[in-house]
Amino acid sequence: YAGDRPVELVGHSMGGNVVMLYAGARPARGRRLVNLEGIGMPATRPAQAPGRYARWLDEIKSLHAGDLALNTYADDAGVAEAMIELAMLESDAARTSAAIAQFMAARDLVLARLGQRHPLLVDIRRNLAALELDRGQAGDAEASLQPALELALDLHGPLHPATLAVRRQLGLAWLQQGRLDQAERELRAQHESTANALGQYHRETAQSLDALGRLALERGDTAAALAQLRQAVAIWRQPDGHHLLDRGLADLALAQAAHGDARGARATLEDAHRLRAARLGSSHPALGELDRQIGELLLDQGQAQDARPWLERGAQLTRLGYGADDPRSLRAELALARLPPGNAAAGEGTAGEGRADGIRGEGLAVGLQGLRPGFQAAVGQGDVGGDHQVAGCHLLHDVVVRHVETLRHLHSADPRRRRHAQPLVGDQRQRQAGALGGA
Repeated sequence: YAGDRPVELVGHSMGGNVVMLYAGARPARGRRLVNLEGIGMPATRPAQAPGRYARWLDEIKSLHAGDLALNTYADDAGVAEAMIELAMLESDAARTSAAIAQFMAARDLVLARLGQRHPLLVDIRRNLAALELDRGQAGDAEASLQPALELALDLHGPLHPATLAVRRQLGLAWLQQGRLDQAERELRAQHESTANALGQYHRETAQSLDALGRLALERGDTAAALAQLRQAVAIWRQPDGHHLLDRGLADLALAQAAHGDARGARATLEDAHRLRAARLGSSHPALGELDRQIGELLLDQGQAQDARPWLERGAQLTRLGYGADDPRSLRAELALARLPPGNAAAGEGTAGEGRADGIRGEGLAVGLQGLRPGFQAAVGQGDVGGDHQVAGCHLLHDVVVRHVETLRHLHSADPRRRRHAQPLVGDQRQRQAGALGGA
């Protein structure tokens, strides 16, 4: 309820005409006006009104009598396909929770009306898993992908693009869970099959190369990661893969930064930022993820003042778009909390204090589990191979979780205690986190 405050008026088509009329009649009530395709009412004469009203009443009568019917779907599969399309639109608009709910509703409809072996289930579960992976919910993604893989193999065979895509996603789910050996076996086999079935320069082959590059980065093998990610980016520069290019560039920038090429990483991120803004719009929350990456890169180079606007924008876009408890939003808030106290604007307090309010919420402990993949990719330059790095990654993740939960606790406690309290982390964990670069 806006009370007497001016409001933002938005209308589409006929609604655009309505808000234009209202804004003209009550200009003091409108703060801003957006008219989407409201190009004006058709020209009519007053004498036409009685005939138009009569025709409208006749159409309503025919509809109720069954002589005039609204368009319907041919069958249950058509309804399910429409639900999938709606879920995709929700996903494109970064309404992840709504998209997940819509995919689940479509899945339940197919299971109830069309059975457990309908091919739509493969697409539904694959798209659902993609959203779950974006949220860091690797266990949920695996639960979606396992039955999808069984069904795809049964219906389509091992070399069908849908089967290969499910295998790649399953490997990425294992990668997020830190099951690197299992992920590597799956992703290497999947890449070989994809390249043989679809060709070395197919956009799906680039997807498998990108997955292998992320795995190599997780292993600490930055040279291999760079080689694979550059191959993926080169393929995606072709017209049919351009919609994936910004994501590939963001992954490549992570590898460049890990390899010590900060200048190259900055240029790659700016290229990704430009492409993503052109594709999704400058206020899309996915752009906030790139803002965060650029800000963190500047912060790691000691350019805290330059990093601040990037980190603030990243936190704002992800929080508004994905929700405060989404792992991508929490990751942006944690990045913003890294700003040194001296860099805060007047009245903001220290970095830890200033952001405590932004990283609270009932779902914080659950949401932070999704931060683990980003921290895994950022730590250590130890031996390539083995699992000792993964243990360190998990330890750093636990340190950050404890640190943020402490900030939330301090926010609700006596504010006089906040400045002097320390995160509830053991000395050994603090030393280990320091060796990994700190939280």
